[in-house]
Amino acid sequence: MAPSRYEIVDYLDVYEKARLNVVTMQEMSADRQRFAPADLVVATDLAGLGDPRVETVWPAVHDASAETDSVIWIPLMAVKQMGVVANVFGRRLVTPAGHPATLIDALAYSLSWTEVLDVLRRGQQPTGLVDDATASHPRSRIEVDFVDMAEDARAAVSLVELALATFMVGHEAGHIYYRHTGVSPLPGIFTGPPPVPQSWVDEASADAVGIAATWDGMNSNQEVSIDESWLGPILSLAYHAGREAAQSPEAHQNRPAVQAWLFRLRTALGVLGQWLRGNGFEAPRAARILAAATSLAAGFYEYVRTGGDAPHQVETLGVPGSAVYDMLERVVLAELHAWL
Repeated sequence: MAPSRYEIVDYLDVYEKARLNVVTMQEMSADRQRFAPADLVVATDLAGLGDPRVETVWPAVHDASAETDSVIWIPLMAVKQMGVVANVFGRRLVTPAGHPATLIDALAYSLSWTEVLDVLRRGQQPTGLVDDATASHPRSRIEVDFVDMAEDARAAVSLVELALATFMVGHEAGHIYYRHTGVSPLPGIFTGPPPVPQSWVDEASADAVGIAATWDGMNSNQEVSIDESWLGPILSLAYHAGREAAQSPEAHQNRPAVQAWLFRLRTALGVLGQWLRGNGFEAPRAARILAAATSLAAGFYEYVRTGGDAPHQVETLGVPGSAVYDMLERVVLAELHAWL
């Protein structure tokens, strides 16, 4: 059996870049967040076994017991999910748009979340973004390969893979940095008590570190600004929220997890908006990012929730994409109002 492109060994370079992005963020954020120095080791079931800390320590992913170093474990399934998400984005969305920047413009200014969903399901680009967007390419499954993919789409896949990995590693580093204090470092995000248990607030706090790693690390090391690197955090959270939401209503005991993932998605968008404003971004530039993120997140969530390339109309555990879009739109409007 031929190995998949998404074998763990093929991602060692991506993980190393992601680790360096987190270290860069740690150094850049020292004056703002005062993260204690941590020598991070990113490991999988097969990777990093030459490091003595990995050979002798097998902690939980969120272990924060070490004083100066910690091991961040990335499970194999996360590798495969990362590859699927990046490939769907590149093949279905970037390919017809021609370039990620063109796609982001369309997401921000013209495409509705339902049109994003339509593109994802059928590989068909709505009229108005590109001139030759007429062919329909129905697919019965999600393909995970690079066959016949244009150079810009391939580059977009690599960009999103690294943004996803950086967010993932940065998230786990966030648990190490905050050491599960039970105190949310997300001022201004909540107007009252958070609507989820404290453990999920910790997860949202760690997401904020992942966003910072994606922002600072990729900007410094790969020269990819937050104008594009936001794709990693938003796609990751929308995908996981959609997977939880796709469950049957009979799995009602899992409903709190669905709400928690949507809470994380909403919080991440709020953090992104606050930091754009705090870093002096002009309102039009920030609005482009936030509006694009809202349409993409709602469309991608609904694509996953309703069966991907084999859409169904059966009831699921999670709310429909329209409710997710409304939720995220309220966050964006609140953030943009703060610029006025």
